Amino acid sequence: MILVHNARSSSLLCALFHPEEDAPTWRAHVSEVGVDPRLSVNGGTVSTDRPPAGDHAAVARWLLARLPFPPTAVGHRVVHVAFTDIVLDEAANARGETSIGAKASTLSVRIVPASEEREIARSVGELMVEATRSPGPWS
Repeated sequence: MILVHNARSSSLLCALFHPEEDAPTWRAHVSEVGVDPRLSVNGGTVSTDRPPAGDHAAVARWLLARLPFPPTAVGHRVVHVAFTDIVLDEAANARGETSIGAKASTLSVRIVPASEEREIARSVGELMVEATRSPGPWS
């Protein structure tokens, strides 16, 4: 299963994809993070299991502990990297390369030209196959 994670300013979105399926097997949305978080799973509101009132990190840990299947890979739509341990290689980014994590980065950073969660999941699946053929710095 591939987990696609999207952290927005006041919400978290997660979806689990089987590598060969176009639709997610499971999807969750936590709205109003930091205020009055509410969980929605597969489009329906879940009122009995409330996310913590903490920040995005606390809500993400809470949500990830409730995944119905363990992921084998994770794709994350990153818009802001200020709160992560990611260090970008600005020169590689300027050259338009797809691998832009600097050696000092604790995480591998790849540019996935996609705007939809399925495309992110598909790209992560392709990267998994590629990594088994020639392991990179992320393995």
